[in-house]
Amino acid sequence: MICFITSKIETICSKIPKCICLLDCYYENLVKKEVNLAGIKETHKVLCIGGGSIPYTAIKIAQLTNCNVTVIDIDFTAVKKAVKYIKDVGMDRKVKVIHGNGLDFCTNGFDVIHIALQVTPKDKILENIWENSPLGTKILIRKPKKNLNKFYSIVDERKFNKNIKYINHNHATITKTCLLVKSKENELDEKDSFNFYRNNICSSTIAVS
Repeated sequence: MICFITSKIETICSKIPKCICLLDCYYENLVKKEVNLAGIKETHKVLCIGGGSIPYTAIKIAQLTNCNVTVIDIDFTAVKKAVKYIKDVGMDRKVKVIHGNGLDFCTNGFDVIHIALQVTPKDKILENIWENSPLGTKILIRKPKKNLNKFYSIVDERKFNKNIKYINHNHATITKTCLLVKSKENELDEKDSFNFYRNNICSSTIAVS
């Protein structure tokens, strides 16, 4: 229900570019903390999984660091609205939105991957990221407040790496963001990893303009 309401609000706000000022009040400090946590720089390539009609996180990351950000979302209608919104706010040179699914999207080639709160199923998406991404890839995952767990997809990030950093938020729905860095811990051995990359076919994506 919360995800549905959030989607509806984003759809309405996507028609009003000035709404980004309101989102600044709600998300800006949170995104700044995440940028610092992951050490995002201008040279980094960032992937945001889940952007909705207003990919605010992607826009703010690009504004704060001047890096290039790619956003994927499974909702084709939301993607079309997001593309228009990004053009309206003049961020289309730094932020690209495409139709894609985190379950099979090829994440190889990105330095930092951000997983939105509403994304589901997080465990399967994180498995895809872990198998596709090179060592050193940084993964940011937003965690809901405990009383809201039943409304969101939950993942136990400790299954992938025990060395995790967290940053707390004073936010209505998000309690913290965790940072995982892909390492050799729980990694495929060299032969299996080679076979995976050789046999894996990255999903095709649809650019919307």
